[in-house]
Amino acid sequence: MRGYEVNYLRIFWLGIYILAAIVAASLFAARGMLGGDSVGIPLPDIRTLIVATSSVVIFYLIWMGPVFNALEKLNISPLVERWKESGLPEDDKLVSIFVLILQGSFLIYCFVEGAGVAGSTKRVDLAIKYVWILLPADVIFFVYYAMYRQSRWFLPSLILYILSNMMRGWLGFWLIIAFLEGAFRIREKRFDWKKISLTMSLFVYAIPFLIEIKWAIRKFGNAYILNWQNLFGVVNNVNWWESIVRACESVLMRLQHLDIVINIINNSTALSEKLRGREFLYFFEEGLPQFTLERLLGWVRVPDIHIRLIDYFAVYPAGSGVVSNTHTGLVGWLWIIPEWAPVYLIYVLMLTWAGIWLAKKLGANQGTVELVWFAVLVWVMNGWFGAYIEFLQALVVVLILKLLAGKLNEKSRIH
Repeated sequence: MRGYEVNYLRIFWLGIYILAAIVAASLFAARGMLGGDSVGIPLPDIRTLIVATSSVVIFYLIWMGPVFNALEKLNISPLVERWKESGLPEDDKLVSIFVLILQGSFLIYCFVEGAGVAGSTKRVDLAIKYVWILLPADVIFFVYYAMYRQSRWFLPSLILYILSNMMRGWLGFWLIIAFLEGAFRIREKRFDWKKISLTMSLFVYAIPFLIEIKWAIRKFGNAYILNWQNLFGVVNNVNWWESIVRACESVLMRLQHLDIVINIINNSTALSEKLRGREFLYFFEEGLPQFTLERLLGWVRVPDIHIRLIDYFAVYPAGSGVVSNTHTGLVGWLWIIPEWAPVYLIYVLMLTWAGIWLAKKLGANQGTVELVWFAVLVWVMNGWFGAYIEFLQALVVVLILKLLAGKLNEKSRIH
């Protein structure tokens, strides 16, 4: 379904991210200190704060509105377009079983190897790890969610996905589930405010407990909370009010990237020199395809900017063995390499268009395009190009699955 209601959902989520930037700017101005990943760093000056905030908000409004809408209007014919009377694609069963097996296998792999725990750099030497590089289970599930939410196979996959992420100490996935579920219920006209209010109230109440469980997993491993005594001890020691206040500020700081943009503006010359000195990657070098190409050519791999920003600016370093989720923001690169601005914007435009093109080639419902919009909001606008390219990879995987399923269905009809 298209129209006002789905666009209203976009406005709501875009408003959350813009509000996070504005509130963060107000806190930085009031405290005279930055927050988020730049906690402890003094605010350079109000002028820099105003320039950074204005640029972040303006790019949100332009890119997630007129730019995305213009690309979305391009006429792209679906590659696969067969539907059941229920409104599901004809390949529902085959794709659903594949995703279910993928989720279950990935959950077992993570539990046995202790892999994929949030913030950890633990390496697995088994060859099976390349399966999860080629088939990113978490992101493939997002695409499946957008396309096959009505499937009777959906709920088992959702349960496995939630268990997998909780065991690995992730909580951010709830944000994507909230968006996808909202988009689905609006599209199907099943938006019940009473049920939503009750669900949200219960979830907010559970947040402090989920956070403590998350940190216990990150500190002690996923096997720790499988012991009921350990789990009870973690939950029993929660101070709800203190935890919910910390959680609100933590979520706010995770949704904004203003602090990093301010740091980049204030250190743009130094960062430009470090980039030319190959201390970190250019924006177009982020992503699995680029990494694979560099490996094949035998080039020396250097860290991406998200890791380096912590090294350069963090007052309280994350410590060894921890992965950084720091983001440059879409606008950050414009200060690091201003002379590349046209090339940079064209590159980001191509990434955005690629998501829309793949979503429409899938021949799915509007939910897939809505997912692309949200992926651009969450990953591209934050400057996480590697994560967004992994999302494009998941779209390609599902497209291949649908083509294979279509061939199998054709053979079964012939015979």
